[in-house]
Amino acid sequence: MEEFKDMSENTRRNLARVKKQIFAMMKKENIKQMVQALEEENNKDRWYNLNELSKYSGFSVSALKRWISLPKRPLPAVKIERKYVVRRKWYDIWFGQYRNRNGRVKRLVDIKSA
Repeated sequence: MEEFKDMSENTRRNLARVKKQIFAMMKKENIKQMVQALEEENNKDRWYNLNELSKYSGFSVSALKRWISLPKRPLPAVKIERKYVVRRKWYDIWFGQYRNRNGRVKRLVDIKSA
């Protein structure tokens, strides 16, 4: 506090006001981050149709349909009438099985030459 002895009362008030504003901004930023984290957690539990999952994953709808019908380790999905829906969390877990240790994705479906 020694360095603040030479400040005028007006300067101290201004400094206190700025300090309050900075803490308020930090608090707002923390709240924004918390809201974003909650929204992200909500999205993980959401049901995605194949079009939405295609946008999320970057794979085509036809590839997703192929993976749903795989005989071994299919993409977990629920068929409602004629449409498939997948939980994002299920997709993330399923897709994570195909990652190798260096982060690259292994081949999902072996292509057999005719």
